[in-house]
Amino acid sequence: MNRSLEISYRCTAQITRFANGILKWPLDKNVFPRTGSEVTLYSDADGMQLTRLKGLLEESPQVYHTTAILCRTMEEAKALHQLLNVEDIALLEDSSESLGSRFVLTTIQVAKGMEFDEVIIWNATDEAYHTAKEQMMLYTTCTRAKHRLSLIVPKGTESRFIQTSQAPMKRVEQ
Repeated sequence: MNRSLEISYRCTAQITRFANGILKWPLDKNVFPRTGSEVTLYSDADGMQLTRLKGLLEESPQVYHTTAILCRTMEEAKALHQLLNVEDIALLEDSSESLGSRFVLTTIQVAKGMEFDEVIIWNATDEAYHTAKEQMMLYTTCTRAKHRLSLIVPKGTESRFIQTSQAPMKRVEQ
């Protein structure tokens, strides 16, 4: 007898619907009826993304044990880690490392198979996510979040897969 996982139990319904929209799947496909906050896309004036990220980290609920900032490449993750210059953000360079910190900065390649209470996708731009392979990568990145998902982009640069998604999301522009 073949069995397959038909429902995602990891994510809230809002996160699953958003991820489904990335792949152009029916929004209610595989949705587990656990609700949470709406997925938020922060589209800020160029140069304001770091300020936005620091604000999200400061506002992260204490009940969340893990918040991951996920970048497209390790080079980008290392550069962001230096810019953040915050002691309690661990740079995770491979999946064998321990999640000893509440805040983790890494790539989706390293985070694949992991789950986090909160995920912040850094630089979810069309430049970073525009091929079919990157579409699947963006989907996978979204589904690492259990309770809250935020995406940060410079204004007007979000990935075509976000732009064309029919999934509900909260858009915050500054």
